[in-house]
Amino acid sequence: MFNNKKNNTTFSNKKIFIYIGIILAFVGLSVGFYYIYGSFSVDEKDNSTSQETIADNYKAAYKIASEEGVESSQSFLDEKLNNSTSQAEKSQIYIDKASIASSYLAGSDNSEALTYFYEAEKLVPTEKTASAIASLEENNGNISNAIKYYKLYIERASADSESDDYIYNLARLNDLEKIDK
Repeated sequence: MFNNKKNNTTFSNKKIFIYIGIILAFVGLSVGFYYIYGSFSVDEKDNSTSQETIADNYKAAYKIASEEGVESSQSFLDEKLNNSTSQAEKSQIYIDKASIASSYLAGSDNSEALTYFYEAEKLVPTEKTASAIASLEENNGNISNAIKYYKLYIERASADSESDDYIYNLARLNDLEKIDK
């Protein structure tokens, strides 16, 4: 009369959790890619380079790095660098080189990334390059340079003092100044 068979809901629940996990992982990777690229894009002061070209360069470089290796990717970006004419475009290419160098594909080579961020900073100093340099210098234990670049970030980003980035960088500066005394 009564069916004593257990419903196999555990198996279907596991499947649902697996599918949800896959979807969340995909969304997380997409957001991570956007954050990496979006947070390090130069504000175009001269409009000679479109944002689409900048995004295409990075996407192509990242694809090359994952398929052919980081050296091939850096060579691709070097070629773009040699062919670029605007300071903003060159600065963005250095930022792309830094992003590739600091990626897991390159073994997170922060020293090479720091060199490229300094080059971008020389060409078009922005709050984004200052923040990246400050963070990398802090990770390298160079507190005085980290403080210098956190201060530059604060100076450059003062109009947007309510943003999460501003609040974070200000907190890092305050923490490091306490240590440096």
